[in-house]
Amino acid sequence: TLATPIAVYIDNFDNINPTGQIQNPVPGQTVDGTVLINIVASDNVGVKDVELSINGSPRDTLVERPFTYNWDTTQETEDEDHVISIVVSDTSGNIGYVLPVVINDSMVKEFVLYSQNKLLINIREEEE
Repeated sequence: TLATPIAVYIDNFDNINPTGQIQNPVPGQTVDGTVLINIVASDNVGVKDVELSINGSPRDTLVERPFTYNWDTTQETEDEDHVISIVVSDTSGNIGYVLPVVINDSMVKEFVLYSQNKLLINIREEEE
């Protein structure tokens, strides 16, 4: 005897958006010099790329893990908040929008005094 037939529905279409997170710098952090922006991104099928913007201006499209970018903050306006944002795309064309990170680029003065290779004074202050 034959088994009772069943109906199945096949759906091979990927409709799940990729996700991501900016791990460094953290929100509210004050930075200076060259800052390593570190991003994690994932998807159920595969991440195609991560588009990185700072203050709304595209900076780079990252296509290989680890998703990192060296940001030279000396080229930015000092003592202002800056917004780092990313958009993650997967290999199926889905897009994931990630919450931006707001940080402060501050001028930092550092005075270090050594005597006979010993640290005597290390003063680090941020300009206001």
